[in-house]
Amino acid sequence: MRSRRQSVWKSLLRWGVAALLWSLTGHSPVGAHELSQPVPILLERMHDSLLLINRGKTDQAYAKAASIREDFPDSSRGRLIQETGLRRTSERLDAAYGTTLAEETAGALDRGDVPHLQKVLYSLSFLLILEKLDRLDLLMLDPAARVETRAAVLAVAHDYFSHMFERLLRFRAPEQIKALDRLLDRMAVAVKRGDATAVRALRSELLTGLLQGFQEQLVGGQLQAILVSSKGGGT
Repeated sequence: MRSRRQSVWKSLLRWGVAALLWSLTGHSPVGAHELSQPVPILLERMHDSLLLINRGKTDQAYAKAASIREDFPDSSRGRLIQETGLRRTSERLDAAYGTTLAEETAGALDRGDVPHLQKVLYSLSFLLILEKLDRLDLLMLDPAARVETRAAVLAVAHDYFSHMFERLLRFRAPEQIKALDRLLDRMAVAVKRGDATAVRALRSELLTGLLQGFQEQLVGGQLQAILVSSKGGGT
């Protein structure tokens, strides 16, 4: 009996530690997709800003985002590197997808508009995922591309989704997050068997689900236009 009580208390302690880790880091310790590699520093800082917004710490969230507005130095991974900031990243994505997120980013930061800044950061995350899926599309059509290369690109897209959506919105929209995570898993299976048609269909379903499921977190009008374009993979 004593042994059973100890087992119960150990289980409760593990769950307590898990909950504490989530509250401190914003990372789900159980059940979440395991990252295949560290995400770019810019995404880490974007995640941190969004996490602060979720916690109601708007001044700190704004300061975090403002610190990565322009290219910024970082030495957190052992050597000093000049990282690309929000302005140049948004300009690159605007050029690729016809959006105006560079203007939206600058406006939100200039006005100190944290609610809109939140939408901008999620929208940039959406486009960074899409950028990887576009790369995967090209690889699926290239007969010389290796399966391992295709799988690695999809793994990065999955990492971005996990870091920027799953870990921040897991408890606010658990069913939508689970459904999108399963779609990415199904895409991985289709990639391994070389089924470009299935990958394309699942990609369209993923992007539509991401946009429709998180309209409140995105600058939806601009991203909706992408879904109906051939590049966006819409129907």
